[in-house]
Amino acid sequence: MIARLDDTAKLRVDTFAASALSKDFAITTALVWSKNVLTEDDCPQQILLGANDPKYCALLGLATWMEYILGRESDRKTFVFEVDTSLTPELIKLRASRYLNEIITSDEFTTSITEYVDGPLGSHSIRKYATTFARRSGSMQNDVDYR
Repeated sequence: MIARLDDTAKLRVDTFAASALSKDFAITTALVWSKNVLTEDDCPQQILLGANDPKYCALLGLATWMEYILGRESDRKTFVFEVDTSLTPELIKLRASRYLNEIITSDEFTTSITEYVDGPLGSHSIRKYATTFARRSGSMQNDVDYR
């Protein structure tokens, strides 16, 4: 998703729908808040595309997570990344941030990306990695900015 970690923590279960254009390999959802909007009505739908490779298919990963989390308890979940019903978006963000930090500071991860990254990493760095990679590979800025 094109989102910051704190916005993604607020992703609600009830915002998912089949894509009107590509029901076979895409879904849509909306983040209910971000730094660029003032009301929920301003949040645009985002399309999530599947990949033909289970190693990095976003839909397969999301479906596996939702199957696991929604089947754990009988309580209805509000947020997609809510592990138990006591978690608020703020606690979801803190938990995700802690796990993300453990991953990006691990020796295995840092060793595999040293040739691509200069300096420290954070969630914005990972989100923008595709842009950096595309620009370094010769893509024009206008093409990279288009989403």
